Amino acid sequence: MVQKKVTAAVINRVNSFEPHVLTEVLSEIVNARNVPDLVVLPSLVGHGILSPGAAEQRLHELGALARSFSVYLSVHGWLEDDHKLRSRGWLVNPGGKLCLFQDQTHDRSGRLAVGSDLRVTETSIGKVGFLLGDDVFVPEVGRILRLKGANLFIAYSFLSVPPNPWRQWAGVWQQVQQNQVFAVESGFKGEAGGRKFSGESIIHGPCELTAGETGFLIRDKLTEPHVVAELDYVKLQQVIAGYPLHRYYNKELYQTALRQCYLR
Repeated sequence: MVQKKVTAAVINRVNSFEPHVLTEVLSEIVNARNVPDLVVLPSLVGHGILSPGAAEQRLHELGALARSFSVYLSVHGWLEDDHKLRSRGWLVNPGGKLCLFQDQTHDRSGRLAVGSDLRVTETSIGKVGFLLGDDVFVPEVGRILRLKGANLFIAYSFLSVPPNPWRQWAGVWQQVQQNQVFAVESGFKGEAGGRKFSGESIIHGPCELTAGETGFLIRDKLTEPHVVAELDYVKLQQVIAGYPLHRYYNKELYQTALRQCYLR
């Protein structure tokens, strides 16, 4: 059963992904009385490419942390598997078990082996799907996740320096507005793959739910160690009831023309 209200947090940066360091960071959030239900960790890509064994070890450590804090934890990294480089997101539940993983499905660089499936998992914090890398700029990805029932996107975005907020908002923000969902976005800050990145971490909601109708529940503005916001699913349903955007989806077109485009 989905909670009526969910507290989500995004950690902007950590010096290390060692368990004792993450324990300190999570403790800081809890001690600030912002007891989270979901914590989105920064991407691991700044710490190199993971082997399957290293990824398994990281997930084992995150599982122990998730149990200790009774929280959902998500993380992203580059995984080299069978000589193929993948961009993958993982979600671990409060019981310490992996409940969702997803590979990036679109890649303009041509470096990645992309996924061909989009997964949604039902949890107590919502029906969750991932938006990874270039996927944040592909409207079809968000729409497919929404059609599969997702109402919460966990997003990992990579925006090259210098910072360009307009470019970033063309990604996850538009996915949220056209699908009437929440999204928790981790904007990567640092260097990876020979490139430098600087993006904000933002918790998004439909414009009708946010101050000034901005679509931002909270932004980090590149200075905060973490951001925290409440996701109110009762208010989300009120927005949807007032403007039932989903009722106007052209599902027949999706099944015919768009399906054939993706099969090419």
